[in-house]
Amino acid sequence: MSEEVPDPALLRGTLVDALDEAAVLRDLLGLVFWAAEAVPGPKTAPLTRGALLALDRLDLLVGHLETARAHIAASPKDTR
Repeated sequence: MSEEVPDPALLRGTLVDALDEAAVLRDLLGLVFWAAEAVPGPKTAPLTRGALLALDRLDLLVGHLETARAHIAASPKDTR
């Protein structure tokens, strides 16, 4: 049984949407980091560290999305 290949245009659109959402998340995490720095006392360091870790994970996710987009762009075009 062969697996049906999804429409490349649909996949590209989905990846663009995901990258747009990632940009919004990056902005929100930047605000969380900024707000965490304003927290007084011993909670500042763990909150800022958590925000930075979340930003790092988001960057990894964006890298995977960009790689997927590059693979789709390099794939042979559907000639149906």
